[in-house]
Amino acid sequence: MYVEKEKPMPLIYKEVKPEVGYRIDLLVKKRIVVVIKVADSFTDVYLARVLTYLRLANAELDCC
Repeated sequence: MYVEKEKPMPLIYKEVKPEVGYRIDLLVKKRIVVVIKVADSFTDVYLARVLTYLRLANAELDCC
């Protein structure tokens, strides 16, 4: 199985590319994003972050 750990995702905004972008905890087969968090509950912020990771990884969203 193809798994990338702490996969860097570049962040480019209006042709500006900061040194630090995002890092996906685990990216499996370029389709499954695994975000490791410890929290009492998950909010819309967590969902928005995962969707951003998927978009930056050019991954497809099959279901949500």
